[in-house]
Amino acid sequence: MLLTLRKIPRLWLNLGYGRAPSKKSLALAGGHLVLIALAVWGLLWLPPEARSPAAYLITTIIFSSLMYLMVASEVRFVFPLIPLMLPFSAWGGAAIYQAIRAAR
Repeated sequence: MLLTLRKIPRLWLNLGYGRAPSKKSLALAGGHLVLIALAVWGLLWLPPEARSPAAYLITTIIFSSLMYLMVASEVRFVFPLIPLMLPFSAWGGAAIYQAIRAAR
C-alpha cells in the first residue's frame, strides 16, 4: 500500500523518481495539479442530475489510476485519462467564475 501511495506523484505529476525534476517536469506537474484541483472543485459543484452519468467517468479514472499504480506508474499512462477529467475541470472553472462574478 505504501509503495502504491508513493507512485501517485509518478503517475499524475511526473515527480518522485529519485532525482531532481526538470523544469518541464515541474511545468507538467503544475498543469496536472491545476486540472486535478479544478476537477475536484467541479465534482463538488456538480448538479445532481449530472452525477449519475459522471459516475462512469469517475469510476474509469479511479480504476485506471489504480491499475497503473499497481503495475507501471509513468505519467505517459495518465494522458488518456486527462480528457476524462476535462469536463469536471471545466465545470470547476465555471463554478469559480460564477463565484467571482457573484462576489462583484
